[in-house]
Amino acid sequence: AAFSEIGGRAILVMPGLALVALAGFSALQRTRLENGLATAFTLLLAGLAFYLLVGAELFYVVDQFGDGFRRMNTVFKTYYQAWLLLGIVGAYGLYYLWSLRPEAEDFMDMGTGLFDRILGAGKAVWVGGAVLLLVASLYYPVGAVLSRTGVFQDGHTISDNTLDGLAFLKQGSPGEYAAIEWLRDNAPYGRMVEAVGDDYTEFARVSASTGLPTVLGWKGHELQWRGSSSSFGTREDDVRTIFSSRDPGEVRRLLDSYEVRYVYLGSRERRTYGGENLADFD
Repeated sequence: AAFSEIGGRAILVMPGLALVALAGFSALQRTRLENGLATAFTLLLAGLAFYLLVGAELFYVVDQFGDGFRRMNTVFKTYYQAWLLLGIVGAYGLYYLWSLRPEAEDFMDMGTGLFDRILGAGKAVWVGGAVLLLVASLYYPVGAVLSRTGVFQDGHTISDNTLDGLAFLKQGSPGEYAAIEWLRDNAPYGRMVEAVGDDYTEFARVSASTGLPTVLGWKGHELQWRGSSSSFGTREDDVRTIFSSRDPGEVRRLLDSYEVRYVYLGSRERRTYGGENLADFD
């Protein structure tokens, strides 16, 4: 079934395969010309980009996503690299087209210079189209920066912007910010344990901000990277036991088994596991 599915999609990517072959052949021809190595290298980059696009259409990495999302990660990661390569190719292509200076008599003997005027008009169309596309492509980075930095939010000014990714935490949760800074500056490297919660939330933030490995971070990402939960299936329950068990021996055994050096106890831990059994860590 898998091979038949690939075969059905292969017909659709034939143009891409043709572009890969054409880029490779053109690069080979350019290497025989004087000063043609730069163009040959650019053509090879184009061929590699088309190769990535074709590969993502034929194959995908099996992960936890299914149905309509089964190709999501493969397309996302390969198309991103192809976009970077084609950006380089496109920039060089504009330079190459602009630098063309063919003599009219090389093609036809037109004493009136009509061919030169046609060539100039064609170049103007290319340049105009390129400028239009370039201006249009600038909308997203400008709009994204203004949106993400909150420039248009009430009371927000340009001077509030910063490259410090934890500045928001300093304002919203100064205690956690101070703990992260202390761990960064003073704590020798070692494993830690903190509350476990959903992906794309504030959980595992201390580990992510300090570089200290935790027993379990975002579960969804761990499952996605490994394909199954067999390697970490009991860790969430073990973390819950560490923070909620009334048996000190059991807690010590789990801490030793994971070689935990630091136990982080903050508002998330109290909110997630309750505070009645956390006093032993104070």
